Amino acid sequence: LEEDRRPARLSRVYDIHASNLKRWLFIKPSPYVKVWCGSSFHGKSNTLEKQENPVWPGEFNFANILPNAVLTVEVWDDVIGLDHHMGTCKITIRPGTHSEICQLKRGTVYYSYSYGYVYSY
Repeated sequence: LEEDRRPARLSRVYDIHASNLKRWLFIKPSPYVKVWCGSSFHGKSNTLEKQENPVWPGEFNFANILPNAVLTVEVWDDVIGLDHHMGTCKITIRPGTHSEICQLKRGTVYYSYSYGYVYSY
């Protein structure tokens, strides 16, 4: 008997980095990112201490993502007390592999994502 093959929509967000991130008072930020796809919150990256041009290692993977879901990448500065929100990038995902550029008030974020079907058994 042939097993039932079910398609699953997967999204992968990777190669997240930024340039010229600025904090108040000429102090270098300690940034991290939070990533959502649709209503699924994946979590946050590691905080990179005193980095104006951070490169966050790793990737974020999401399963069962609906077409036209919104991919959200937030950039935060790890500050003693209340963390500072540096900006938000939002795009509607589309099939294939794409690289995106997002201009913040105080810097630029770059990331790539892929979205498509895989078959599970």
